[in-house]
Amino acid sequence: HRVLPIIGDRRSSREIIPFWDLMDKWLTSSDFIPYWNPDSPVKNGNENILASLYNKEKEKQALLIVSNWGYQPSEARILINFGKRNSADMKITEVYPENKNIKLIDNSIAFPMKARGLKVMRIDY
Repeated sequence: HRVLPIIGDRRSSREIIPFWDLMDKWLTSSDFIPYWNPDSPVKNGNENILASLYNKEKEKQALLIVSNWGYQPSEARILINFGKRNSADMKITEVYPENKNIKLIDNSIAFPMKARGLKVMRIDY
């Protein structure tokens, strides 16, 4: 019956439903690599910015979940390293809350994060 958790009041529940619809395609068909895993292919130096992956290695796709647990806006700088893969072959697209391409420079991406914010990106590698 698809009862899903919501964030905040009923108005903000509209914002989280597209996130859960997106996650339905990844939760059971990918390998979860949490932000605390030292072998994660994504690294970040800000303790308030957390970055975890849902990886579909056979399809060469990953879903990057980035959240700012801080109470202040912050800049996220994420280093992405899938081993010997050439970063020029990677395509990164923000899929939540917006839908736009993200530029990869020297195997890293940088973007602003709202306080307590969440962004989801698809990585094709």
